[in-house]
Amino acid sequence: MRYREKFLAGLCVFLFGLLNLLSYLRIVPLSTGEITGIVLGLYGLSTVYTSFGNGERGLLILGVIAFLTGVILVVKFYYGILNDFALVFTSVLFIGGAILLILFIENTKVKAFLYSGLAITVLSILSVFYFKTAGNPIYSAKAAELFGRYWPVILLLLGISLFVNRKK
Repeated sequence: MRYREKFLAGLCVFLFGLLNLLSYLRIVPLSTGEITGIVLGLYGLSTVYTSFGNGERGLLILGVIAFLTGVILVVKFYYGILNDFALVFTSVLFIGGAILLILFIENTKVKAFLYSGLAITVLSILSVFYFKTAGNPIYSAKAAELFGRYWPVILLLLGISLFVNRKK
């Protein structure tokens, strides 16, 4: 870990502790989930900013995941969303699509990132509408079980296509 990453991580841990202390003293009316979301969002945003264009794909992916997870946590706790399965499922799809789209923006020569990212992002948007309109929990559970059963196959095919279509 370089100095820049250590500094960002240390700053975020300090901010997390400070916000938790202020929340405990009732100076700042935030829950621990909201504080975690804020800190993850700031860490992710700064990590993406510092690693974008440097060829540090691992750090870029970590930053995107941290930022979007932070946004999702803040939204979940601010609006009091209770349906955790729908939120997690849609969030995982959206974060996966966003990662692939960011990787495409960093390296526009790899079109497989673009197509895969768009497909997964569209799936996440469709899942939002599905979970919003699916009033029957038994039907939703069966559909989620069916999708969960074939999810590894979909990921395997996506990974193989990305590996085969990569530039050597």
